[in-house]
Amino acid sequence: MGRTPDPIQGSLDLPDLGEDPTEVGQLARVGSDIKAVDGSGLFNLRSGSGLTEAAHELLDTLAHDVVESCYEEATRVDGRVSAITYWDSASKTTKIRELAFTRSGGRVTQVDAIQYDAAGVESYRMAGTVARVDGRYASTTWVRTNA
Repeated sequence: MGRTPDPIQGSLDLPDLGEDPTEVGQLARVGSDIKAVDGSGLFNLRSGSGLTEAAHELLDTLAHDVVESCYEEATRVDGRVSAITYWDSASKTTKIRELAFTRSGGRVTQVDAIQYDAAGVESYRMAGTVARVDGRYASTTWVRTNA
């Protein structure tokens, strides 16, 4: 994470513009709020990341899979589930995410969790290595395998 700038010494007396800034790099006071514009658009400096809750929920990430409506489909090889694919709907227009299972001796040894963006293109992947104790599932160690 980048370093935040040094604090401004003295008073930052911004006149109240009465309207939001519009150009990248502008900083303005609007009423009691201080607002700025960056490459992603307008934001209030007190709002943290600049994302609203609604915008955050639209992000295509594995962390959001619990709250996303979808159609789930299993693929089998020799009678065993080899993948679970999540689609936008039963029409299977856009792939959302996928779990791909690797087996050895009939037991799952690895799970790849693949996330797709809104266009159905892979955006990132997590590899989960399965550990067993006395032949029973014990844990999974997850590592992100691409940027």
